[in-house]
Amino acid sequence: MGLDMFLTARKFLFDDRAKLKTQIKKALNCNLEPKEIIFVVIYWRKVNAIHQWFVEHVQEADDCELYCVSSDELKELLNTIIIVLEDKTLAKELLPIQTGLFFGSPEYDSYYWAELERTKAELENIFKTKLFDDFELYYQASW
Repeated sequence: MGLDMFLTARKFLFDDRAKLKTQIKKALNCNLEPKEIIFVVIYWRKVNAIHQWFVEHVQEADDCELYCVSSDELKELLNTIIIVLEDKTLAKELLPIQTGLFFGSPEYDSYYWAELERTKAELENIFKTKLFDDFELYYQASW
């Protein structure tokens, strides 16, 4: 058990995607009808400060539901992380730790900083790709 967090890229396969559907069915050697392609873009485990950011900036409630995330929202998260990494005294104000049962460490420890660095790199990579051109991104957490 614990806080598991996912940023996923999703593409719904409507009837105008017949060629792609055929390719998927052929690759899987099955006659099942694909309806959606989902990729895990970023997976976090017990990174409660990032989760709290999504709760406050994207979600309507902290309820384990799936929420669409815009490019602008992810840019805001990336910019916040960059600011905090440049001035660590701002961590408690801009990316505070969220306590909760199974939410991970309540400390601004090496794990906290390493996960901010990793998230920064992952987000920068997203913006180097054309992911937003073809997919919608979603955030969801569970615990």
